Amino acid sequence: MENARLLAIEAAASIFGSFACIYTGQPLDTIKVRIQATPEAFSGAMQCLRTTISQEGVASLWKGATPALSGAVVENIVAFAINKELKLLWPPSDRHAAVQPVAYGAVTGAVTAVALCPFDVIKCRVQVARGTAARRAPNAVEMAQLMVRTEGMRGFYRGLRAQVARDALFFSMFFGVYDVLVEQAMRRTSFPREVAYIGAGGLAGVAGWLLSMPFDVLKSRMQVTPHGPRSLSAVARPLVAAGGPRALFAGVTVTCVRAFPANAALFLGYEVAKRNLE
Repeated sequence: MENARLLAIEAAASIFGSFACIYTGQPLDTIKVRIQATPEAFSGAMQCLRTTISQEGVASLWKGATPALSGAVVENIVAFAINKELKLLWPPSDRHAAVQPVAYGAVTGAVTAVALCPFDVIKCRVQVARGTAARRAPNAVEMAQLMVRTEGMRGFYRGLRAQVARDALFFSMFFGVYDVLVEQAMRRTSFPREVAYIGAGGLAGVAGWLLSMPFDVLKSRMQVTPHGPRSLSAVARPLVAAGGPRALFAGVTVTCVRAFPANAALFLGYEVAKRNLE
């Protein structure tokens, strides 16, 4: 009974954190995905932002918010639960302090990627879809129905290898950096806990995205192209040939700008909700 109660608290806190994260960061995520999917169409993040607002309105910045939130809820419930269970199975120790956070995160990311991939495919396609005067762009439900008709269930797992690589790298940095920074803030400063959650969560998000960015670029390009190459190398080679290694970091500035407030909101929402529920 106690385990069930703790799991329910973890799930509720993860849901609260997911809401805070998605609605804080979604506008910049839309800009990021558009730059990654069609870099030739934009000179930079500000030009993409201005074009999107002028042609589609401010509300278009929250395109894909529904599948993004659905995916984030699933991802964060699974991620926080797995990370907690891994720490119980292999308790943190000074002897393995350098390895354990990376191992916890890599396993967490690989598992959550499988759960998140269908939501991410829908989100990315909704974000890059553009309507016309005669026909609006499809919403998340319509996009999912179109994918079922044209690609079958396999289409929802397009870019899965890139997703697994991205999320394993991201989470290997994410939880480790967060845990270390919160611990140091509590030990060495007099900051309120909420300030520690905000600072550590934001910096953990930036660190995770910097490490995983190349795979995020490949994932975005694979997921918005229904009939394009299916292997990572087939997508990466022409991209690097045309734009050099920096092409693998398309959208990195807007990603990092988004990562701090979005992940600060995620951890603050999660920690505060969990503390109040307990």
